[in-house]
This record gives sequence, structure tokens and C-alpha cells, in this order.
Amino acid sequence: MILPGTVARQRLYEAAGRALALNPELPRARAVLAEAQSVDGEHEAAIASARLAVAFGPSDAEAHATLASVLAYSGQPEQAVEAAETALRLNPKPPASVLLTAGLALFLDEQYDRAIEALERARDLAPGLNEPVQFLAMAYGLAGRSEQAKHAVEVSLQRVPSASVQFHRVMWAHHRRSDDLARRLDGLRKAGLPEWPYGYPDRAEQRLDGADASALTFGRTWQGQHQSGEPFLLQIGEDGTTAYRNPNSLRTGKVSLHDNRLCDLSDDFLLGRANCGYLYHDPSSVDGNKYEYVYVNAFSLMHFSVAQ
Repeated sequence: MILPGTVARQRLYEAAGRALALNPELPRARAVLAEAQSVDGEHEAAIASARLAVAFGPSDAEAHATLASVLAYSGQPEQAVEAAETALRLNPKPPASVLLTAGLALFLDEQYDRAIEALERARDLAPGLNEPVQFLAMAYGLAGRSEQAKHAVEVSLQRVPSASVQFHRVMWAHHRRSDDLARRLDGLRKAGLPEWPYGYPDRAEQRLDGADASALTFGRTWQGQHQSGEPFLLQIGEDGTTAYRNPNSLRTGKVSLHDNRLCDLSDDFLLGRANCGYLYHDPSSVDGNKYEYVYVNAFSLMHFSVAQ
């Protein structure tokens, strides 16, 4: 599993490099390197690393599963299915992670019924994991199994109330082919997953334009609460540098405006990818506290007023 954030991935690269320096033929080290390269969008390098993992471990089911994963994200679903089928032959009782990879490869190859079969096995093997349920929602959605899709979304939202299409747009952004990402998001929409966290509606008449959003953001301090009720303080410099505090954490980053969207970027959050959304003038209350504005992005729904 790839750790979130650019700093964590750098440590993963370093660890894989140390392992390969000791033994260049370690399949697992090659596979871990391939996964990190895939997340970073280095698709050709990821495929090369995964093929070396398979070459050094031809009977290693997880090496073949890694190859399936990087091929799926690189836009080669047919080859990904072939690699996934090899992994399943080598291990007839695979872990949920291998079944997830097989399900994704089959989904991208538009073999929806077979994808659902693999993903249901993954869900049954690991009932506490969210990923099988999320993947099933998109597969049910495109397969036209509306009741099952609706139930999968209900389960997902019970576990993660902030789940949204936009969150997955960020987390799955390393697909080489835009059509593959679009197909996955379309499946989630058809299943009924909200576009934004907590189902926040995009009310164009309340949305701030670029000039108003800029005046509200740069050189300002926001004080407010998340939809979940967690309080926060966000200090924003004139240059967009940020310091975010809540009762449990401190995070630094930078914000910028693009096409009237406010984008938050932090090395240790959401794989280090830009998290963009809109600002709204939307007087509202959370736990009896009144706020003037809302910022909704792929991860959260924030109610706030400007403290200074």
C-alpha cells in the first residue's frame, strides 16, 4: 500500500532502493517501487519495475498483481486482466488486495460482471475495508444494478460520511487515460455517490468569483468548523502559504486560485495532490455556531468566518 504524501513516498523510494542495493532481485522491492512510480504517474518506469518483479518472482502472485495494477493505471486493461488472471491462478485463495486489482482491471476492460464477482469476493474477505464497497458501487453503477449500487453507496457513506465523487477524482488522478478515470467517476455518479462531501449542492448564485475569493483568502485567518463539528483555524499568508490547526493536528501547505476554485496543496495530504473546490457565501450554523461562508473541496466541507 502506498503511503500518502510526497514525503512518505520519498521514504518508500529510499527504502526500496536500500533493499535493491542489497539484493537487486527482490521481487517485493521491485513491486513496491512499481506501485510508487505508478502513483507518481511514471507509468513506463512502473511497468518496467513490475515486469522485473515478475521476472525475479515468476511464481509470486503479488508480483503479477502489481503488474496488473500498474498496467491498469497505464491504460492497458487487456494486459492488466491477463496479469491479474495469472496472479489468481498462482494463488487460488488470494487476499482482498489481489481481488481488488483484478476487479479494477476487469472493470476498465468493461467486463463488469466478472469485475463484480472479484470485488464481491474481496468485500466478503475483508468486510471492514471501504475500497471493495467503493469499487463495487462504480461497477454496479455501470452494470445497471441500481439497487445494489444504491446499497453500496449507503454503506460507504455510513462508514465515510464525507465520501464524494470529487475525492475519488483526486485519489485516482494517476490514470494515464482520462477516459479510464471518467468511466470510474461515471460509475460512482450512476450509483448515487454525491459529487461533493456531505452532498453539498453547487449553488452558482452563492459561489464567490475569483476577486471575491481572493479578497476573502489571502492574508486572512479563517475560524470555523467542519461539517462533522470539528473546529479549525486556518491562517493564510499573502503568498498563499497556510497553517491549519485543529484539536488533533497541525498541517502546513499552500493555496492558490484557478478558475474561481481555491486549491489546497500539502505534501502530506491527499497524495500531495491539489485539492480544489469553491467558496460560497452561505450563512449557516454548526452546533449552534453561526458562520458566513462555506469552502467545499474534495475532502471536506468547512463552515467559517473571517477572524481577521
